[in-house]
Amino acid sequence: MDSVGERVLALQQRGATWLYTYAVAFGGWTTLIRTPLESLAQVLSRTSPFLDLPSARAVVYIIAAPILWNSLARLEYYTAMGRRLCGGRRRLACFLLACWIFSFSLYRDLVVMEAMRTSAAPWPPFPQGLLPSFVWRVCSPSTTAKVVELGAWTALLLGLVLVVTSFFQLGLYGTYLGDYFGILKPSRVTAFPFSHFEHPMYDGSSLLFLAKALFERSTIGLVLTACLFVVYRVATIWEGAFTNRIYAQGGRRQRRFHDARKHAD
Repeated sequence: MDSVGERVLALQQRGATWLYTYAVAFGGWTTLIRTPLESLAQVLSRTSPFLDLPSARAVVYIIAAPILWNSLARLEYYTAMGRRLCGGRRRLACFLLACWIFSFSLYRDLVVMEAMRTSAAPWPPFPQGLLPSFVWRVCSPSTTAKVVELGAWTALLLGLVLVVTSFFQLGLYGTYLGDYFGILKPSRVTAFPFSHFEHPMYDGSSLLFLAKALFERSTIGLVLTACLFVVYRVATIWEGAFTNRIYAQGGRRQRRFHDARKHAD
């Protein structure tokens, strides 16, 4: 790995230290959920021939994250429990859920990064064990390393662009399920990146995981990235149908309100 890649990894490790400090500081928010997940990861590592404990933990947290935050959001939609606890202030309730989602997702990311660095799962090494033999006849190891490095940088930059611009377009409440709290946008967001990507936040997150896997030369990292991508795709189906239902109901209420005002006038 060249000096630029080494500097990137050093920065990532330094950032991971800060993020880990944050996760510990907010650990109380996620401890209750993490305990059964850790037990499930231990069972999975003992029963699967392809996963050790670090990689099993990563798989469990990757799958659990969207299930948990969508379940909490639907619970709020049906019961308004968070809004009641916050005295009817739905933005405050949404902000608190956003803090929980961010904290849990952050812990998941740390678990995945740890698996990329320390997993000893029986997967072939990358890139030596994954690329076909003709590649090595055409390309030298140094050329292959440069191509992998270029792919990592490309994934990193594109992932950052998608995540940052998605958050800019959606805002805090749009990103963290504000529509489940009744915080609806007036119209569908169509500006970039939504003009070119249907789910840019999820796609950007997947690309960032891919970049990390390539920088680490981690086969299990590539496997976990694929797992994350599939889980996110399933989550979009689950979320999309329910979000469409929320906005359809909101549109009907708005039309009834305008009709009532017309009759009153």
